Amino acid sequence: MAAQENRASEYLIPESESDPIRKAFMDATPASATSTPATADPRLRQAWESYHATLEEMRALLENTSMFLHPRYRAKAFHIMMEIQAIAFNMAVAPRLVTPRIHTTTGWRDDMYSMGLVGPDWHYGLMYLDGACTYRLTGRKGDNPLLIIQVVNQPLGAPDGKTIGNYDLDDMHIDSDGSYEIILGGPARSGNWIPLDGTSDCNFVFIRTQLIKFGNEDIGSYRIDHTTPPDRAYYEREEFDEATMARRIQRAEWTMRIYIQEFTIGIYNFAMAGCEGRLNTMSLAPGLVYQGASPFSRYAQGVFSITDDEALIVEMDRAPDAPYWGIMLGDEIGRASCRERV
Repeated sequence: MAAQENRASEYLIPESESDPIRKAFMDATPASATSTPATADPRLRQAWESYHATLEEMRALLENTSMFLHPRYRAKAFHIMMEIQAIAFNMAVAPRLVTPRIHTTTGWRDDMYSMGLVGPDWHYGLMYLDGACTYRLTGRKGDNPLLIIQVVNQPLGAPDGKTIGNYDLDDMHIDSDGSYEIILGGPARSGNWIPLDGTSDCNFVFIRTQLIKFGNEDIGSYRIDHTTPPDRAYYEREEFDEATMARRIQRAEWTMRIYIQEFTIGIYNFAMAGCEGRLNTMSLAPGLVYQGASPFSRYAQGVFSITDDEALIVEMDRAPDAPYWGIMLGDEIGRASCRERV
């Protein structure tokens, strides 16, 4: 241990040596300064201004809800306003279609991005694919009994976005070792194939992998690649074209809107409307009442008000005849709060 400490001291650069250099650098005339600043493409500036106007609109929308009347939810509302900006960047701006990947840590995670009652019994993988391209999804199925792939033809929140396909991996060919290969997009073909909307340059495709041991199981693996790499022009357009960036900022705006209007506020309003405004009751709805919800699912929702000395008891005539079902709790503003597997 002493030897390690001596070695650390030997290589340590004292602040007395680095501080004068840092100060000299900071005091120097900025090399980046210019007397003739450029002007951004009007479409880019308009998208930027619209994004920030929407951000303020969504804040005002939250502050004018009954949930905001409760002091406990005022700080949480501003937490949400920060969260949706991170979500909007991660889901709508950051992904590069020229180098597609399956996003698992920056998408739906019940311990970080739980707005919209993200299911804690599922591991999510999100990807964004150009309908003009063809892709190869390769992977290996792990312990999970369910792996579902859903295709929405536009980014989440787009006005004309809709689910165009939902696929159970068990309906496709899987090798004996659990490995599989699926082609996405391109001309129709036999075997493992998932069509994309060829008119959309940003299909939203996501994978739901069921968790059965809460992080202790083998969830398998997967990756996405182009079958043919895009040309240089594709890269230049996506990375450096102002109009393309403006569209990505617009997608971020759509994402913010759907998260506040349909998820944060909308789930509460939808549950209350389904129960005709009554507390402590539930109503049943099919899965596609929300954009991005699973068409394989039916959701029973309700708003419950119980005191500290009361308990919520859910009774059913029989367990649902389904490969998966569960009970999930969330707060009034649509964030997952806890889970219970059944």
